[in-house]
Amino acid sequence: MRGAAGAVWHGAGSAADGTGLVVAYTPDTTGRSLSGEQVAAHAAELAGVPVQAAPAIAPVATATRHSDASPWRAGAELRAPDGAFCSSGFGGWRGKTAVLLTAAHCGTSGTYKAGTGTTIGTASDSDTGLDVTVINTNGPPSGRFYDGAWDNASGYSKRAIGAGHNSVGGLLTELTSTYSQVRGMIC
Repeated sequence: MRGAAGAVWHGAGSAADGTGLVVAYTPDTTGRSLSGEQVAAHAAELAGVPVQAAPAIAPVATATRHSDASPWRAGAELRAPDGAFCSSGFGGWRGKTAVLLTAAHCGTSGTYKAGTGTTIGTASDSDTGLDVTVINTNGPPSGRFYDGAWDNASGYSKRAIGAGHNSVGGLLTELTSTYSQVRGMIC
């Protein structure tokens, strides 16, 4: 995000000691670059708390929704065994096996691939009532999900950092009890 003329902010988090925030920024290439102190002062003005700023290299996408690769993310383009377009759900672990969820209406058996044809893995089981298929993957889940428009080619994803309660009667409650052996599932 553009936080101030002369710098592009691409990361923010709490300071290790809990006293404020730390922002990472990439200096602008137009020659109007701000110093770290100027970026920190502007961020502190916006946040209302002390801020430290450090120049960093902006992340480069190694995968996108269309060309996802291990470690797998939620919200990526998925090709079902019959070649139909679908999307990946969140990943987790079943024992020592990495798994990724998708919708059962996309398929209940066979090999799933990323949009570019990279093999993700093979369906191990499904529940059409809950509309979920479990795919045993050839690599670990990332704990991340793609964010933004479906056609965004930037590869921007966010880390899922916690869990919350679902609405009473929501399918997630049934999914969790039905697939309780899928531990570490990020939902």
